[in-house]
Amino acid sequence: MRILALSDAASPWHSFWIRFGQYVPELKLPVTISTDAQGIHTLGKGDQLLLYRYNAGWGDLQGSLASARGRGVELLADVDDYLWQAQGWSRSRLRAFSRALHLCHRISCSTVPLEEVLGAMFRRARVKVLANSTPPRRPVTPRAAGPLRLCWTGAPWTRPQDLELLKPLVHWAKSQQEPLRWRHLGHANGRLSFAGALGLDPILVEQQPLLPHQQYLAAIEGDIGLAPLAAGTFNSFKSELKLLEYSGLAMPWIASAAPPYKDLCERWERAALLASPPLDRPSGGTARSRHPPTGRRTAAAASPRPARSCSSGEGLAGVAVGALIQVMQQFPRIGGPGALRTELQLSLQVLAEGRLVEQAVQTLGQ
Repeated sequence: MRILALSDAASPWHSFWIRFGQYVPELKLPVTISTDAQGIHTLGKGDQLLLYRYNAGWGDLQGSLASARGRGVELLADVDDYLWQAQGWSRSRLRAFSRALHLCHRISCSTVPLEEVLGAMFRRARVKVLANSTPPRRPVTPRAAGPLRLCWTGAPWTRPQDLELLKPLVHWAKSQQEPLRWRHLGHANGRLSFAGALGLDPILVEQQPLLPHQQYLAAIEGDIGLAPLAAGTFNSFKSELKLLEYSGLAMPWIASAAPPYKDLCERWERAALLASPPLDRPSGGTARSRHPPTGRRTAAAASPRPARSCSSGEGLAGVAVGALIQVMQQFPRIGGPGALRTELQLSLQVLAEGRLVEQAVQTLGQ
């Protein structure tokens, strides 16, 4: 059996390497990764085609895919975003992609909301969630001193609404005696920069270019990770990947209280509760404190009031948590009339050996 992974792009920083490429070395089957749709014609009975997104240059593949299906080729596809609301996708490209998906035997996707909508759109295919994951990495060591470094990853020119949510934080940071430092992974010359999007002094921003997936994961550094996610149809289908990338390094993070991030926190909350001794479990509601398997205490939010301290905060980030909570509470006022209203979630996550060992989640709003 042969497997042809057909991707719309082969750049080393493309999301293909997150969804499929990173697992290829572990497969014991011959896999060919290509951007050339002509490879479809070389497949025969028992072979598999994995379609990742769609290149407009391929034209309409409906005939080629129907022929391959008739020869006994299993057609698979992976969809990790609600591309029908994505920037840069023309109607003709979406139409050709949709026709291709209608011919697929199976479609994998990254979230339950995507599974539901794809199941309704492509009823002939079997749709299944294959959640995003990150490989094991060494946790970062909390710093005890120095300017606080806030990290954001992504392409600013594609996420202007998300970055808009950080402007009140930038406004506050400019008023501080000790300026915050910012680290951005995903810079590209000639494109809108992170500093430009937020009106920051470029001197305060440490830039890293777009990097291949493994190098990108190794380059994530900072005291606190940022994961703003604006409300909207496209973002409602996003996964929790960014928080997994931060949490895999035991890096505290601040994230929008968006569905994928809230769902992740709830799953971890339930997992920590189930792991606690029976006597520590509350009769109802959310536990205020309990002892996970490690024996270390975990504080969880049981009311909308901001936490005064978080037991999992250590070093410089732990000291900064209280101040940042206060800033988040001021978002509506700092932003002024017409500012985007947002509910932020402050969460400190510490992971060890793939298991949650300590968690402090606090939902903040107006």
